[in-house]
Amino acid sequence: MILFLFFSCFLLAIHVVFTYINPIEKLMQHESSYLTQGNEMGLSCSCNEWDGEGAAWIPDDDYSIMPVRQKRCRCESCGNQINNWSIVLKFFRLRNPVSYVEENIYGEDGEVWLAPWYLCEECADLYFSLDELGYCANPYDSMHELVMEYAEMVQELKATKGGES
Repeated sequence: MILFLFFSCFLLAIHVVFTYINPIEKLMQHESSYLTQGNEMGLSCSCNEWDGEGAAWIPDDDYSIMPVRQKRCRCESCGNQINNWSIVLKFFRLRNPVSYVEENIYGEDGEVWLAPWYLCEECADLYFSLDELGYCANPYDSMHELVMEYAEMVQELKATKGGES
């Protein structure tokens, strides 16, 4: 019986370490340029630095699996419902303390971690494509509209270059 309790505690400790500590350590390894706050709509070549006001988000490095939930959540970009065990892109979110109570709990320079946002696989593909092209996209912007905006920019560029020749 004691061996069973010890083994159960050991498994729980491993679960806590891999579930809660590793993502936080991974976030701390990101450069501060990943901490972005969206004030603009549309494509932008430069990300806004987080000024400490409002919430900031940090995209995960790669795709992940949607955790099991009782109620499905929606993609922040397109609004489609995401099923459990689907492939998603997770955005970790944080903000500064906004009240005296939160400052006492998290410290004056502490960070309050919020519930993560998720993008469905299709929107995540588009997000990674735009990111590879060097554009900043906010997770709540419609990735489909941003890709159409990019296609229009490329067509205009081709038209102006074609007219110069």
